Amino acid sequence: MSREVFYERLKSTLYFGSLPQWQRDPIEALLNEGGRRERSLQDCAYVLATAHHESGRFKHREEIGRGEGHAYGEPVYLYRNRKVAFYGRSWPQHTWLGNYAKLSVAATLAFQRPIDFVNNPDLLVGDLPLEAWAMWEGMVSGLWTGKNLADYIRPGAVDYVQARRIVNGTDRADEIAAYAAEFEAALTLITEEPDACPRSDCPMRSA
Repeated sequence: MSREVFYERLKSTLYFGSLPQWQRDPIEALLNEGGRRERSLQDCAYVLATAHHESGRFKHREEIGRGEGHAYGEPVYLYRNRKVAFYGRSWPQHTWLGNYAKLSVAATLAFQRPIDFVNNPDLLVGDLPLEAWAMWEGMVSGLWTGKNLADYIRPGAVDYVQARRIVNGTDRADEIAAYAAEFEAALTLITEEPDACPRSDCPMRSA
């Protein structure tokens, strides 16, 4: 089933009547990664909502101000006196050296090749499949706060408000929950069954 009806609804509810390719591309990448992981429809809705919020509707791959005024924005000396700042990058705005290091280990294991976000943090921007993988990995592993999607989204128990704790306490939790509800409503338009999505071109299964 075509995803066009999904995008048409998003245009009318979240994107002010226009959804150009530069916004569709990251949404597609996140949908595809959600499908690859066989995640629930509600999981995908919340991941999309978080990315939508943190990146300003997918406008900003890098944090505005590059962490100015925050400890994570201060450059860290690495190998051969290179200085790197671990400000927010990619759709969830990954921050802090420790999180970049944990993500490097997870990516190296997942892809069976060295992936070093510590010495090359800009690997997190510009490669859509890798960005989508990193976003989902953070959301399902509890990498950022110790909380993950399974803590708040389970069959028969979906709490989009408290799910904000996966990323950043309760900051803007109600607003992001409202985005998730809109993404969920749009996603239901491209599912054939309420509890499963067996086709390869269908993004995810429902919780």
